[in-house]
Amino acid sequence: MGIETSDLLVINKIDLAPLVDANLDVMERDAKIVRKNKPYVLVNCKTDEGVDAVAQHIIEDVLFEQPPKKLITNVK
Repeated sequence: MGIETSDLLVINKIDLAPLVDANLDVMERDAKIVRKNKPYVLVNCKTDEGVDAVAQHIIEDVLFEQPPKKLITNVK
C-alpha cells in the first residue's frame, strides 16, 4: 500500500480537515504508526506549510542534489 511504502507520505490539504471533521492529530498519529521511521509531511499549499519539506525531499532523495540555501527543513 502506498501509505506504507512511499518514500514520503504527503498529507495534503490539511486546511480542509476541520470542514470534513478530519482530525489531523489522529492522521499524524496513524502515519507514525503505519510508517514507522519513514518520513511524512502535513501540507497546506495556501499557507506554504510543508511545501519546503516536500521540495527538499524531491531535491535530495529523488534528484540527489543539495537543496538551495534558502530552503527550510521540517520533514518529520
